[in-house]
Amino acid sequence: MTMIHSEREERRITFDTTAADYDAVRPGYPVSMYEDLLTFSRLSSSARILEIGCGSGQATLPLAQLGYRITAIDISSKLTALARTKMVLFKRVQIETTSFEDYVGESGSFDLVIAATAMHWIDPALRYHKSALLLKNGGVLAIIRNTQPRPFRSEAHREPGGSLPGRERCPRPLTGFFEDTRPIYRRLVPEWHDRDRFLADPGSEILTELEQSGLFEQITKFTYQWTVKFTRDEYLRLLHTFSDHLRLGEERLNQVCDTIGELIDSRYGGVIERPYLTMMLLGRK
Repeated sequence: MTMIHSEREERRITFDTTAADYDAVRPGYPVSMYEDLLTFSRLSSSARILEIGCGSGQATLPLAQLGYRITAIDISSKLTALARTKMVLFKRVQIETTSFEDYVGESGSFDLVIAATAMHWIDPALRYHKSALLLKNGGVLAIIRNTQPRPFRSEAHREPGGSLPGRERCPRPLTGFFEDTRPIYRRLVPEWHDRDRFLADPGSEILTELEQSGLFEQITKFTYQWTVKFTRDEYLRLLHTFSDHLRLGEERLNQVCDTIGELIDSRYGGVIERPYLTMMLLGRK
């Protein structure tokens, strides 16, 4: 579902209020994803990378450890402060507190522009055109997003001439704990019920936008299924990093968390395993 401008602007700034939780419990990304990214992009040791929405550095650190020159930007001053502490030993990494819309960079100066769980916060009018402007000819745009596996089926996508096959699996349907939480949300957040939050493929809209921009070729989609275990307290902290949950307000969010916490303790022994579906779209300028 496309966010209107006012909602997007309101939700994108909420992460400053929950930076510590975000840094502590938001997962990173699968190792195999980085392997596919580097194979596709063919980065040299002198490559320059721009990361949009770096947060506290979940995707920045693995690339920094490979020695690349990175400019990482984020609108949240608290998240960028956390990212700087992680990058103190990496002298080729620069962290800037700014939005992508306001960022000023030299045209054609980057070999890779990467947005990990961030592109949906960017003004649609600028997402792809500004990325293409900042990329060198032949440079790569990588759009990555972590979601929960949902009961949809879509096919792997590759533009004619694409250099890598897409990896696509049919995500597992929601079962167990996540099926058990649905009545809780229906009761405590009834306004969410009508939009059936568990059925949409979040990557399909971005894929369509990327194709329709006409700015990239060899468009390739990868997906990765993996899981992360959370204790009760960790999972409730995770809920506090979701912008839609934060918009409920403190009282309603606490009610949701208390009820879900009781479920985790009573039925799951205090620990749940959350499935993730990581989607990566790659396109070459």
